[in-house]
Amino acid sequence: MKRLITVMLFCATFFAAAQSDYRQVVLKRKGELHTKVPAVDNKVADKALQISSYLFSRKEFQDSVARLSFPYYNHCKDCGHGKNKEEVIQGKIILDSIFRRPVTALELYIEPVGRKKPRLRSDPENNKCFGLGNTCPDSYITSYYENINCDMAHELPFSCAYAVHISHEYLHFVGYCHKTKDVNTDIAEAVGWIAYYFIKKWYDGKDAGLMQILAEV
Repeated sequence: MKRLITVMLFCATFFAAAQSDYRQVVLKRKGELHTKVPAVDNKVADKALQISSYLFSRKEFQDSVARLSFPYYNHCKDCGHGKNKEEVIQGKIILDSIFRRPVTALELYIEPVGRKKPRLRSDPENNKCFGLGNTCPDSYITSYYENINCDMAHELPFSCAYAVHISHEYLHFVGYCHKTKDVNTDIAEAVGWIAYYFIKKWYDGKDAGLMQILAEV
């Protein structure tokens, strides 16, 4: 909850409805979805990718990221965080990474559950959902169906929750790794929470663009 409040604070300036887009990016599926979950097929994955693309291409998302800065160690070295330097990673650099390729094809894997199984409780906010997936830079994205549902199914349909997760993992794909998993110092963690904030806001508010994606057959 503390992390969510922090994200809400740095997003609070951007409550305006849809505005003119800045840069655009299209995320699409590379080949067939590798799925072991019957409920998640190519159509579900494509909706999630469209939602992530819609999020990244919205002015309010870009404005939220542009005003942030993070420690240098967020840069990946292989699949781990890099060395620390005095330099900081400004929001513009993060946006440059997201929009480096106007169209990106992602290889997606869906597993039923992660190595750490989620623990469901009667109070959804206290569920122990653990890791939702993993990605190394320029590699495929692996996601865990039960873990994602544990984390967000009480608030969002799976395609939206999957989009939140893909948005987080895409920051690993473009070269940022975890060290602290603190929203104030970890780029992928912060972007994941920004994605959750906006996608939930748009879903609850029946945002026209998001509703159109969800309605597509």
